Amino acid sequence: MKNLSTRSKLILLVVVSALPALALTLYSAFEQRAVAKQNARADLIRVTRLAAREQEQIIEGVRLTMLASSQVLAALRSNQAGCNRYFAGLLAQNRGRYHSMGLYNADGELICNANPWKGRLSAADRGYFQRARATGEFSIGEYQTGRLSGREAINFGYPLKDAEGNLTAVVFIGFDLHSFNRVAANTPLPQDGNITVLDRNGVVIARHPATKAIQAGQKLQSKRVLEAIFARPSGVFEAAGLDGMARQYMHEAVARNPDGTIPIRILVSLPLSEIFADANSALVRNLAGIAVATMLLLLGAWYGTEFFVLRSIRTLLDAAKRVRSGNLGARTGLRHGNDELNQDINRYETEYDQLLPRRRQQTVVDTKRSSRWIENRENSTRPAW
Repeated sequence: MKNLSTRSKLILLVVVSALPALALTLYSAFEQRAVAKQNARADLIRVTRLAAREQEQIIEGVRLTMLASSQVLAALRSNQAGCNRYFAGLLAQNRGRYHSMGLYNADGELICNANPWKGRLSAADRGYFQRARATGEFSIGEYQTGRLSGREAINFGYPLKDAEGNLTAVVFIGFDLHSFNRVAANTPLPQDGNITVLDRNGVVIARHPATKAIQAGQKLQSKRVLEAIFARPSGVFEAAGLDGMARQYMHEAVARNPDGTIPIRILVSLPLSEIFADANSALVRNLAGIAVATMLLLLGAWYGTEFFVLRSIRTLLDAAKRVRSGNLGARTGLRHGNDELNQDINRYETEYDQLLPRRRQQTVVDTKRSSRWIENRENSTRPAW
């Protein structure tokens, strides 16, 4: 500090004065980001749960259809032609939602179907059939490609039982993935948000907006996201997406299979950059304002120091130099203002003006003494003749 000039000290003072405003701005930005994150979390939870309820309504509609069919099929099970006609008519009423439906016997062999088929078809290896047969309850399958239709679907199974409660057959409905996509597309997402519907294995069954990186039938590639959604039925977490962008995620389970597994999950995400966009914009504006104000203050300090301080000091030093050189009447010539520096200069000149007559008188006395001394010396050195 001792080696700093007056101008440097004033500039340093301006910079230090700006630090509290900077700290307050950063703290305010932090608070805004926290509020934005909480609001985004609430929006994600609301949207995800809304989408989950809509998907549950779809599943409940399928279950009720199968429940109603089971009462008719108990009588038609032995009448293959009548069973085929029944399913064909039911499928015609639900085109756009279901793409196949039929009946398997207890061993998993197809015994009637809405669509014609040839040969032997078995569902004994399908998860929905195995769970429906093992538990005797409505069961939801995973992503599959139909062996008869060749179409992507999620199949549902519902057990048929005889009077003694023994399983005799399993009704199935193939639910078209386009129906899942339509529901996902109608979900009111936040800006730049997306929704993904996954099966029990993490395979995508619906996605909106659609992307080439994430398509139906592909397992979600993000290991971090899969670990988070399989860890609990629902929750909020942050992770990087496939594009490397940090996102906030909310996932929610849709229904449950009788064996306790979660067959379908809803995943909604939003980029953190979008969540913090307003807070970041406000921070940039405030920092820019502080920077501009500080620059103006620095310019004012730089030139103001020259005009209001250094110029007066230089004038004072110049006047003092002239006084030392013998010009006792030298003055600064400054207009006397009310600032401290000018008041000190005015006090100095006033006191000097009071001392000047005595100084001049003393100078006259000193000059006379000097003259007499020289004269006496000259007389003492002159020879007497």
